[in-house]
Amino acid sequence: MQVTCYRLFAAFMVSVSGTAQAVLNIEPLRQNTDQMGVYGSASASVSGQSGNSRISRFSAEGHVGYKATQSDHFLIVSAHYGKSGQQRNVNNYQIHLRRVQALNTTWFAEAFIQRAADDFRRLSRRDLVGAGGRFGQRENKNQHRFIGVGAFYEEEHLTDQSADSVLRFSSYLDIKQALTPQLLLSSVSYWQPVASDFQDFRFLQQGKLEFTLSEKLSFYLKLDINHDHQPPAGVEKTDIKYANGLTYRF
Repeated sequence: MQVTCYRLFAAFMVSVSGTAQAVLNIEPLRQNTDQMGVYGSASASVSGQSGNSRISRFSAEGHVGYKATQSDHFLIVSAHYGKSGQQRNVNNYQIHLRRVQALNTTWFAEAFIQRAADDFRRLSRRDLVGAGGRFGQRENKNQHRFIGVGAFYEEEHLTDQSADSVLRFSSYLDIKQALTPQLLLSSVSYWQPVASDFQDFRFLQQGKLEFTLSEKLSFYLKLDINHDHQPPAGVEKTDIKYANGLTYRF
């Protein structure tokens, strides 16, 4: 059954393509052990095609954090760039800084700031600052269930020089489950409606399969479905993105 699920997921992953995210998923990058001190990870992927079609893509993601007894601080940076022929078809980045404070063994308080840009979503700059709460428990580094709720203030500047600012609520469900000692399945869902209009919302569903190659090295397959119900004019509501690559943890 586990092998069948893996094959179905892998087959679906290679059948779709996509672009950038409107919602940044930070859940896979949290420190999932009790180890104190500095931690982090870095991943990169390169793909290309030549001949009748010339396509090239580069993606890089990394994060670094510091975990203390009752708190956790981490910084996330991601960038994606691609060309088809001589034309860019992907160009975006995201930077996220967060502090997490443990209130007890199951409740946590969070505060964060973020900046993002994406040429192909007509986004010159998006800045946000927010806070919230997180409830749940980690059984071990490969299994947990968490629910998060909060809100953030967001300011957007589009490439046509227009700007807007809103208050959004934010909620998420984060599930991680070990299928075998080497195979890990994770799923994260985000819902972010505008406080004054719940019909204006963003939604992200991300699934990831990770296969452990060694203590520090793993191979992953990842799928994102990112929906913005009221995007800027000329921008598609739904983006689907898939990726595979290697992750090194230290």
